Amino acid sequence: MLRFIYQGDYDDEYETEHSGSNLQTSARKAPCLDFTASQSQISNRPRTKGEALLINIRVFSIAKKFGLDDLMSLAVKKHREAVKNLWNTPNFERSITLLYDKELGEVHSSKLRYATADIILSNIRELLKKQTFRLLLICHGDLATEVLLLMATEES
Repeated sequence: MLRFIYQGDYDDEYETEHSGSNLQTSARKAPCLDFTASQSQISNRPRTKGEALLINIRVFSIAKKFGLDDLMSLAVKKHREAVKNLWNTPNFERSITLLYDKELGEVHSSKLRYATADIILSNIRELLKKQTFRLLLICHGDLATEVLLLMATEES
């Protein structure tokens, strides 16, 4: 957050392949799916750039909590860019779990969700081949509804 205050930006590690940081990357446990890993599993592996999705959602949540509108806008912008290229990574499913978790009401941003749903619609055939993604749609009815609404809007 200090980097944003002084430089107007933050590092979501989108451009970085590996990092020695110890940031926990697991999403909160969903009732249907568990995409989490133990802290020891997380700290012993290099961070992949796919974690930018999770970082941007968490930054948005913090920015909303403290009323930092500019930081919220930047988090949405970075999330949109990252999700375009990282939709086919394991962290995409983790980010959906985090974004649609009922316990994280403050993260329920229509802008973050729209970016995610839009990418899902663009890549729906490939994503539906994955059983874990189909389970996500079952667990998170809001997500399935948003994708269907986008689909209906595009057809009109």
